[in-house]
Amino acid sequence: MNTKRITLLVMAAMLLWIPALLAAEAAAPQSIESIEKAIVEKWDALSAMSAAFDINVQVQLNPDNPNLMKLTGAGSTDYRKKGDKKCYRVDAWAGFSPASKMAQFQAVHDGTTLYRDISVPLLKIRETGAADPSEAITPGGKELLEMAHKYVDLAAAASEKVADQDCYVVEGALKEQDAKNPVAKIKICFAKATGVPLLIAALDKAGVQIGSIALKDVKVNHELADSVFQYVPLVLPAPPAPAEPAKTPETAKPATTEQK
Repeated sequence: MNTKRITLLVMAAMLLWIPALLAAEAAAPQSIESIEKAIVEKWDALSAMSAAFDINVQVQLNPDNPNLMKLTGAGSTDYRKKGDKKCYRVDAWAGFSPASKMAQFQAVHDGTTLYRDISVPLLKIRETGAADPSEAITPGGKELLEMAHKYVDLAAAASEKVADQDCYVVEGALKEQDAKNPVAKIKICFAKATGVPLLIAALDKAGVQIGSIALKDVKVNHELADSVFQYVPLVLPAPPAPAEPAKTPETAKPATTEQK
């Protein structure tokens, strides 16, 4: 085989291999560090974000009972950044239907103070008013990722499309696994274009999605008035009154002679 033919074969092989290598490199998952850096940069570039969201839960509480408990819910979130000042609010409810709300939630951060209202009557949880400002978590960006890291061993996963948008995906198992907790893993999908978390999903030990918060009607970089972030307490149901102790029947008196 002459030298010219060998050279042509080598060049042909390179032309075939190089695109394949480049495609393989592009398909390889990014590191969790590079994904989180991109998410934070995109989120920090936003001046505002508003969205509605849906909550869906389907979980089998009793392993001996195949029936699933199905809960639904909805809410909205708003976020605004002016300079170093970040404001946000989250309003949500969950239950069997809009007319049967088992839980109500509101969090408002006006840039200085965090306010939070929670009502879960069945669990006898009810709180309202100012909360610890260290617990303030914006609905995206660095704060949301830092909170996720507290509870989940996050790792990078393959990109996905959510609502026709390309998304970075981070997921991981809960650091504290509990046999009674049906949730074993969390997955979060962030829009590559904006860094907005479009989907937060809870998965069981088999990897089946059993709960989700899905954002919709997302708007970014729009005007939001100061009034959006003014705290107005929720009108929460009064906590159930404590049960009165059972009254013991009076001891029967011995019958008198006349009664006999």
